[in-house]
Amino acid sequence: MADSWKVHLLSLHDLHKPQYKVGDLLKHAKHTLWRDEFDPDLRNMVIEITSGPSTLTTRPFHVPRGHAALVEVDEVLFVPAPRKELVARLLRHHKHHSDALVGEAVIPPVPATRLKLDLKRGHRVEGSLTLSLKPALQRPDGGPVIEV
Repeated sequence: MADSWKVHLLSLHDLHKPQYKVGDLLKHAKHTLWRDEFDPDLRNMVIEITSGPSTLTTRPFHVPRGHAALVEVDEVLFVPAPRKELVARLLRHHKHHSDALVGEAVIPPVPATRLKLDLKRGHRVEGSLTLSLKPALQRPDGGPVIEV
């Protein structure tokens, strides 16, 4: 935990559709026929945080139908201490194709209790991400935290 930062992903706001990939139209039709409570365009979503050469992702999640305006994420990732900046990307995970990007944002490497970032794809804002960022806990003598 020494030399690592805690990224608490709080929520997503005003999400748009991800990039189109081959086969998405067929999958959309299939998930629409299932008539479950999840948005067919916003299934298998992951948030990816990149700090230097290291990349961490959240567990996959589905966005409920009609709730793209506010999605509670509440995930914590511990990333290596950033040298420059962190990059957050919201992706739709595909099994057979590369992941579809919804949007990405650059996170400044300064501690913040509540930071709202625009997720952009190209020059368009495709949603926003709210998170908190701070150094991970350490013992007063600088050693690693002892978990009980």
